[in-house]
Amino acid sequence: FEEMEGFLKFLLNVGYASEQSHDRLAPVYKLSQDLPLPEIEHANWQGFLGSRPVRSHNQAAEHIQSDVYGEMILTLAPIFFDTRFIDLRTKEHEALVANLVRLCERSISQPDAGPWEIRNGWKEHSFTNLMCWAGLDRAYRMQRAGFLRDLPTNLDSARARAANALLQATKDKALRNGPTDESYDASLAQLTILGFPDREVCDTTITQIKHALAVRQDGKETGFFFRYLRQDDFGKPQSSFVICSFWVVQALAKLGRLAEAKQIMNQILTGANGVGLFAEHFVPETRVQLGNFPQAYSHVGLINAAFAVSPPWSDVL
Repeated sequence: FEEMEGFLKFLLNVGYASEQSHDRLAPVYKLSQDLPLPEIEHANWQGFLGSRPVRSHNQAAEHIQSDVYGEMILTLAPIFFDTRFIDLRTKEHEALVANLVRLCERSISQPDAGPWEIRNGWKEHSFTNLMCWAGLDRAYRMQRAGFLRDLPTNLDSARARAANALLQATKDKALRNGPTDESYDASLAQLTILGFPDREVCDTTITQIKHALAVRQDGKETGFFFRYLRQDDFGKPQSSFVICSFWVVQALAKLGRLAEAKQIMNQILTGANGVGLFAEHFVPETRVQLGNFPQAYSHVGLINAAFAVSPPWSDVL
């Protein structure tokens, strides 16, 4: 548990600093808990296979990415539901959740940079509302279990407001990028993974993501997916984003569409390198990995997807 406890201390420290200053949390920090600023572009560095520009530090630290509050609650929630972590149920962790609830509630339907660190044109994002809903939903369950007793927020009302914001961004029963943007976004595969209660919207959303964002080669689906197909700060996306495939696998498995999930899982595994590692991006046509390597995000997705398509241990042991 050493690594987990160290990570929780990290969250406590950045959360405490936010609470003391009544400020938002940044989406990214250095291990020293400082912000990785300023971002520096190294014009004389060629980059891997000419992948320019090469940057160090991360300008995203200046962004508002309000999904982080719900994601932090999701990280902390197991402490309050799993008896293996009973010694971690401290007033400090409970206070951190309470502060994150406050930040979630005020972030519903507010414009931000979204999960993909868009540098210009911030707007309301369904993914942010989804993470606000998920965080508030888990906090509601925690309160029902006897925690967060002094929280002034009406959690049932707050999570309902976040859920309604999501439903306002649906069209033809599929969740779109936002109420003013009808494009599809692969991050919304997490609607199913996080347990949103509208089964029809979950099923239709993953079906549309699977169709609209599929990377195809010679007309055939490769098992890899674009994050989205809309223009961003750098133009139209040209390569798949690996974790999106794993999200699709998880969502399909949770919906009971196991054959589809396993087919995509088998396709994704062909994109690993010789020692089984994944980068951030993958180009099926050339079999080239691009972006950060090895990418932690991709491997977290791999682990979660592998569990999703595997039978429970109770069935095989």
